[in-house]
Amino acid sequence: GLAPQLVRKLVAVYRSHTPSLRLCPDARRFLTRPPDGAEIGVITDGRLRSQGAKIRALGVDRVVGDFVITARWGPRYAKPHPRAFLWMERRFGVSGSACAYIGDNPGKDFQAPRALGWSVWRMRRPGGLYAEAMGSDAPEVRSCDELRERISLIASRKTIASMPTRPQDELPSLVAGPGGGGGSTGSAARTASIHA
Repeated sequence: GLAPQLVRKLVAVYRSHTPSLRLCPDARRFLTRPPDGAEIGVITDGRLRSQGAKIRALGVDRVVGDFVITARWGPRYAKPHPRAFLWMERRFGVSGSACAYIGDNPGKDFQAPRALGWSVWRMRRPGGLYAEAMGSDAPEVRSCDELRERISLIASRKTIASMPTRPQDELPSLVAGPGGGGGSTGSAARTASIHA
């Protein structure tokens, strides 16, 4: 194996480098033109410095309403802890069924938002990091374009069913996540968050 000193040096370089990353084209379209009435935020676990570098490299910080790196509060607040989800509710002024979360990791992404009454969607991109992971009964989408279609369908049904004065008042918020190069994204429109 490698000498421990070299391993530490390589890990330090990995954690502090400026990554060269791109959002998937459908994720870029979704984030730069969210569904009507949607505001998007990002919730991600991981180290502050490396996750912040990824968010900046992807340009996510310039197109979402806000983002939270759970490490800012310490490792015990990583998903599935509800703190980041509660923070997003306060940040955007919505809660419960007015929110939706799009994640890709069935092991940690859906417990907290479901407990808070959020809608959840699983982004299951072919070849994605958690594409083969089992254990989620969340509705699945394979792209942000498919997610947009589903949100539009939900919005039209709600509009027809309730005829609200302002349709965006009837739509759930959207929480989306860039897991794996543009990955996870959320369910319907007013406030949103992304996860990685």
